[in-house]
Amino acid sequence: MNASSAQPKGHRASRCSSFSLVELVMVVAIIAVLGAIAVPRLTQASQRAKANAIQATLTNVRKAIDRYYAEHSKYPGYDPSNSSPDGDFFIQQLTQYTSSEGEPNDGPDKSHIYGPYISKPFPTNPTNGLNTVHVRALASAAIPKDKTGWHACLEDGSFGLNATAESVAKMKIDAMVAGEDLKLPK
Repeated sequence: MNASSAQPKGHRASRCSSFSLVELVMVVAIIAVLGAIAVPRLTQASQRAKANAIQATLTNVRKAIDRYYAEHSKYPGYDPSNSSPDGDFFIQQLTQYTSSEGEPNDGPDKSHIYGPYISKPFPTNPTNGLNTVHVRALASAAIPKDKTGWHACLEDGSFGLNATAESVAKMKIDAMVAGEDLKLPK
């Protein structure tokens, strides 16, 4: 037996096993193809989820407005002390207990027996990250675009997303939520 080929008992000749450059290129190509298929689907699913969230928020707040109206015979958003439109009161009147006059309170008591109609915190507008509400007395009144999260009207009880058409289009959700449902400011 030759000394150079002699190995200690129990050891085999070790062969270096590694991937060839061709195999690595093939794996990278397969991952790239899978990524090219998956990314657009994930993006579409994300946009659909945002559109569904906006639709659900609009539906929930509009139902809360209707319940408030049924119990108070007026829409939320009036300051009870002077009857002027007020976005803070709109939020408080929907998320807190209220009296028959619409005065909000954190908890129920003898006079604050109505509500809350939706849970806190008030929903955030996904296009601008704001959860404030611009309340106007008349439907014809101007809405400051993108300055608040939402807008509401005391004349007809309408409620909508306060965003520009461009910001909604940028999120690519306008086709997924009907434009009338969004009630975008003009």
